[in-house]
Amino acid sequence: LFSLHRIIIDNETVSYSLIIGDKNCWYHFKNGYDNTYRQFSIGTLLTYEVIKRYFSMGIKEMNFMVGDEPYKNRFATTFHNSFQAYIFQRSFRGMLWKQIVILRQYKIYRWFRDKIMSIFLT
Repeated sequence: LFSLHRIIIDNETVSYSLIIGDKNCWYHFKNGYDNTYRQFSIGTLLTYEVIKRYFSMGIKEMNFMVGDEPYKNRFATTFHNSFQAYIFQRSFRGMLWKQIVILRQYKIYRWFRDKIMSIFLT
């Protein structure tokens, strides 16, 4: 099941959370917020409301998936180690994908991701 949660102000989405799950566990797949509202912790507010809603429905686990973003520490009670391994083809396409994976590990990826998402949410 997919579920999209949003906070809308003046007909604009200022925070969103995409949840994927089943009857036992929901995965906090993707989230974001408009930096204009950062001082109000709008993303944290939405995450809190989403967790509260799902646990009131009897969900036993909310998984924040891979990543070490600080907001996850505010809500998590346990942590699971995740491991990723990549195998790249020896081709131009494989080398390009390898560079994309490397960039994802740095802040430039997060900055670029937020810029792209802001284009789709406006």
